[in-house]
Amino acid sequence: MNERIRELFDAVVQDPSNLAVVDELDALLRSEGEWAPLVDLQIHLAQNSPDPADAVRRLKMAGQVAESMLNDARRAVEIYGASVEADPEARGTLEHMRTLLAGLEDWATWVQVGEAEVERIEAVDERAALIYALGEVLEEKLGDQERAMVCYQAAFQTDQACLRALYAARRIYRQNGQWDLVAQLLDLELQSVTDADRQAEIYQELGNVLLYDLDNTEMARTCFAAYLQLRPDDADMQAALAELGGAPGVEAAAVADAPAAVEEPVAAVEEPVAAVEEPVAAVEE
Repeated sequence: MNERIRELFDAVVQDPSNLAVVDELDALLRSEGEWAPLVDLQIHLAQNSPDPADAVRRLKMAGQVAESMLNDARRAVEIYGASVEADPEARGTLEHMRTLLAGLEDWATWVQVGEAEVERIEAVDERAALIYALGEVLEEKLGDQERAMVCYQAAFQTDQACLRALYAARRIYRQNGQWDLVAQLLDLELQSVTDADRQAEIYQELGNVLLYDLDNTEMARTCFAAYLQLRPDDADMQAALAELGGAPGVEAAAVADAPAAVEEPVAAVEEPVAAVEEPVAAVEE
């Protein structure tokens, strides 16, 4: 670092509002390829700026230099993170941070950043998609099935068109042998779908769970009877239901009136994904 750069740095430390000195130092650092000092300069100016928008701009600039010129993704994430709180349009920054963190395979921080991003998404389908993605990372990368389940259920509660979240939750419950919860989720899906073919499939699957895994023959018969109202020509199901004693005493007159197989479907998650108060530590001066 040449002597003039040192002099200018000293001047900026004494008076960061002296834009003439700031601009000269910025240009000199760029011309000399002094990228690390340039990052430090922008961070110092951001920390001493009275204007939040200017501080955000300078932190983003510092992050971009760290990322593109120093190839330091970790440092870039830290700097970008420091800009988030004061940035009303931070969603794009958070999304980019997740991209960098995925490259670093830092999945724990990826989840933290994703949680902060969820709070900034208004579109229901996009919000549910990210909550679902959080569940996938928690399950597949961090091995945290419990938190993954919270995310999967929250994704479906956010957007009932996000059936993949319901399927993922049900898969985990099956793996764990939690058949009562498998039945609850099947019942929850049944209440949300209108396609007759899918309704029939759910009635059949739910009936099998009730019959073979929960030993609830009466409710299984109810499901199979509802199935036959949708597919009355299924001879195999007719025979199976006959072996169980036939349809229940009070048969479902129509699919819409068929009694629910589970009395208490999975409760809504009041706080599906907690916001991260401090997603990334502030950059030290």
